[in-house]
Amino acid sequence: HDSGLRRATLDELVDELLAQWQIARPEVRLAVDRGPGLAELLVEYDQSLLHALLNLLHNAADASPDAVTLQAGADGDRALLVVEDRGAGIPADIAEALGRRFVSRKDGGLGLGVLLSSASIERLDGEATVREREGGGTRWEIRLPASNAPPRT
Repeated sequence: HDSGLRRATLDELVDELLAQWQIARPEVRLAVDRGPGLAELLVEYDQSLLHALLNLLHNAADASPDAVTLQAGADGDRALLVVEDRGAGIPADIAEALGRRFVSRKDGGLGLGVLLSSASIERLDGEATVREREGGGTRWEIRLPASNAPPRT
């Protein structure tokens, strides 16, 4: 049976994400920061993870179209993706509830999409945490299980 899971390097995952982002939001300049070793880090993911990451990028772009960053790197033995914006940030009560129950803020647009994103990430044994970004805005940290890619011969 095809679970739809793909194995790729973190570098390839970021490439795929950026390709889809360019199509979806060509007007938003996304600052991308790739840490060292992305080509040596293997992750397993499916289309729902890409949707989840795109959703977080959309929220960030809606909050601050001219200040969205995506960082990718290793965090110990896990792959780390960070999405940051300079929007109004997330009220503490909502940050607390995110990923645990549906929160609707008509004006903020956070809620079901974020809940589904968290579920997609957790299904892959990953975790998504959100916190206030220093200096204002929101910082999402997505950690995924990773393994070392076999050395290229």
